[in-house]
Amino acid sequence: MDSEPRIMVAGGGTGGHLYPAIALVKEIEQRFPNSKFLFIGTRRGIEARVVPELEYDIRFIWLRGVQRRLNWRLLIAPIQLLVSIVQCIYTLATFKPHVVIGTGGYVSGPALMLAALFRFPTIIQEQNSFPGMTTRMLARLVDQVHVTFESSIKYFNDQDKVFLSGNPVRGHLSDVPRDVAAQKFGLKASAKTLLIFGGSQGAQSVNQAMVRILPQALEQKEWQVLWGTGELSYAEVSMKMQPFADRVKVLPYIADMAAAYGIADLVVARAGATTVAELQTCGLPAILIPYPFAAANHQEANARALVEANAARMILDNELDSDKLLIELKTLMDNETARIQIGEHLKALALPDAAKTIIDKMMTLLDYD
Repeated sequence: MDSEPRIMVAGGGTGGHLYPAIALVKEIEQRFPNSKFLFIGTRRGIEARVVPELEYDIRFIWLRGVQRRLNWRLLIAPIQLLVSIVQCIYTLATFKPHVVIGTGGYVSGPALMLAALFRFPTIIQEQNSFPGMTTRMLARLVDQVHVTFESSIKYFNDQDKVFLSGNPVRGHLSDVPRDVAAQKFGLKASAKTLLIFGGSQGAQSVNQAMVRILPQALEQKEWQVLWGTGELSYAEVSMKMQPFADRVKVLPYIADMAAAYGIADLVVARAGATTVAELQTCGLPAILIPYPFAAANHQEANARALVEANAARMILDNELDSDKLLIELKTLMDNETARIQIGEHLKALALPDAAKTIIDKMMTLLDYD
């Protein structure tokens, strides 16, 4: 490999697939400042906005995800797949990557498959406890598979090339002091703080449940709340939380998650792989509410893996109409010992050097001195 390694990265659609890819790219950049990167994505995924903002090159393919409903898009799906294959072949031939990294999502399928068939070094990084369909299909072809949960290893036949490496996360997540974080959001550093978020799009059922139970909790407790609602729920939640505006900071999106984690004592969130990895890195106790329509119900699998290790609490989406969330919320917010214990168990599961570990293994595939 020459002094300017060329890295092709395929993965996206959601932040859970994209942000680990970006963390790996940042690790490579630190080691090889002259590296050249090329992302493969679609115009509908989060990568279409985020990758150009980070000033990396991206090429779009026409592929769409598996259609689970009968509609007109099924008629053109074979054409889209064929065009996407041609686009990936052209990209491989012109960019000539030293390695191709896939981080999941349907967009990584044709890129990794063709790269493996054309004998380019290939790596898959899987975030979820139950490996996605793309990962399971491609595992036989690629050179390395890097998983986040030990429980994932059993799903692969050729376990010699499967490595427990962790899920790369954004750097410096636990470096923001509490007083600095409090000042950033206009909160009190001394007050017990609940952090609620549902990812970049929010979580409507979680928002509705919290709108219902928080007034009762806040009337009885001296808590404060930092709440990332997502754009769709922001106006409604802001209006309903107006009586508690001095203690509830409502935002459509929390851009500075490091600061949010810095002020939080307890988190209520979905159980996406990136969220789980970030909570592990910070050792933050959480009540996880898995998104019930995630592919192969992987969010519930993620949450259950933590619950079995006493490293989180879980409430299912269909339980949000009950008092279970309110009871769990009060119990943990009032019990510092329980929160500390959960946080310690959670942090013990963390693999904070995931990006470094994966890139170290990647280097064994390359001819680089």
